[in-house]
Amino acid sequence: MPDLGRAHEAEWISHDGHIQEAVLWFGLDGMRTSWPTTVRKATLLPARASLTGRGLPHPAVRPVGRYLYAPDPAVIHARLLAELSEDLAASLVDEAGTLLTSDGLRPTPFATAYEVTEVLPFDSAGLQAALRGRTIGRVTVAVVHGLQIEADAFHHDLTPQDPRAATVFITGPASRPAMLITDPAPAAHTP
Repeated sequence: MPDLGRAHEAEWISHDGHIQEAVLWFGLDGMRTSWPTTVRKATLLPARASLTGRGLPHPAVRPVGRYLYAPDPAVIHARLLAELSEDLAASLVDEAGTLLTSDGLRPTPFATAYEVTEVLPFDSAGLQAALRGRTIGRVTVAVVHGLQIEADAFHHDLTPQDPRAATVFITGPASRPAMLITDPAPAAHTP
């Protein structure tokens, strides 16, 4: 939604990690001081958690740290990656992506946290070898938007036999994508 029609506030709402709707609020002039731009907000249900834009600059990019955060779709649609990045003391994995990374783990309802166990250059055979070495059998492959890689086709090339599971994120610039093998972050810190 590039043009918010001079709305005072735009709120993106997700339920259980699925974007449900966007609400544009008008006529809020009497309720607060006028803002030069629309206030953006992400609300997560059933958690009843909201993140409001603070006008922060685009987050910096850094090499992959110990933890990876996959933001809720409401945060992404509301363009609140900078706010989430600041709250988590995290940075972007790549300039065009939405994944955040940090060396410290902070609890948040606004992203799913993963612990990065291995970073590899993009290569199907290399991934298969790494998964066999770790006895991983069930794999979820998540390809970051913008890369011309089909997650389903890539997933069918994987044939490990063990019942352990991992999530593999394929991210980075199209010229040199990387594969991040991850486990869920410790249960006490997940949203």
